[in-house]
Amino acid sequence: LSQDHLDFHETLEDYYQAKAELFTSQHARRGVVDVDSAWGRRLALEVAIPVTTVSSGGGTGEGVAEADWRAVDVRLGPEGSEFRAEGPSGESARVSLALPGPFNVANALGALATLVVAGVPLADAVRGIGELTGVPGRMERIDVGQPFLALVDYAHTPDAVQTLLASVRSTVDGPLVVVLGCGGDRDSNKRPAMGAAAVAGADVVVLTSDNPRSEDPRSILDAMRSGAEAALESHPGTALFVEVDRAEALALAVQRARPGGAIVVAGKGHESGQEIAGEVFPFDDREVLRRLLVARVSERSDP
Repeated sequence: LSQDHLDFHETLEDYYQAKAELFTSQHARRGVVDVDSAWGRRLALEVAIPVTTVSSGGGTGEGVAEADWRAVDVRLGPEGSEFRAEGPSGESARVSLALPGPFNVANALGALATLVVAGVPLADAVRGIGELTGVPGRMERIDVGQPFLALVDYAHTPDAVQTLLASVRSTVDGPLVVVLGCGGDRDSNKRPAMGAAAVAGADVVVLTSDNPRSEDPRSILDAMRSGAEAALESHPGTALFVEVDRAEALALAVQRARPGGAIVVAGKGHESGQEIAGEVFPFDDREVLRRLLVARVSERSDP
């Protein structure tokens, strides 16, 4: 639970209460709750239905004992992750997944626990997770032979951007470039925080349009820029660019990428269109990024 959908829920407390409504006898017989956050620990303590808790990063304190399912011996890499899942009755299994980053370990552990609670044998759950090749637009790798990691992700909240960039940072040695925008006609309060999260987590930040919808793209970028520039006081080494045209922003990011580093294009993920002034134009970050990467690799290979 993080700052999102506050154009529908006026406060995070309202958002929490809406989520908590799912964990009632009217909607479920059992619940699975990640207790690595204060919101999750609170939920585990407050709900009336039986709850199985999961943790990939501690998850104790504030009245919550050790989680029922835990991820230990976690190994992270640019092409995926591995961990050992330990259960409440001594169950133990090594889990491999093709999705990189600590938050995907948390997602996989939650999926594993949910499957087991639903009656799926542990071995079948582990095998199913291992056979997953990826999720469109979620940490999706674009690889045409370039000497750096290129990812497209759906992160569109300050917390998600922070988590995404920290995850990528842990898997590469070179500079990290991020392309990021904010959607129009949505919660405007998060825009400065999005810009600040990008500056705090990357070496090069390119702010650009997401889906402006009915809003002026430049006014959205001005709000993001305000947060980004404030964050530059604590991160003076970060390079900040603002480019309203998303295709040009991706081209700038590819130009700034360096061997051993990474490009992360965040916000739109799997979407195949961009909504501007009431019209949806064809635009897929994955396709645009792939074309730009092919061009760069071709330029480098020419004599």
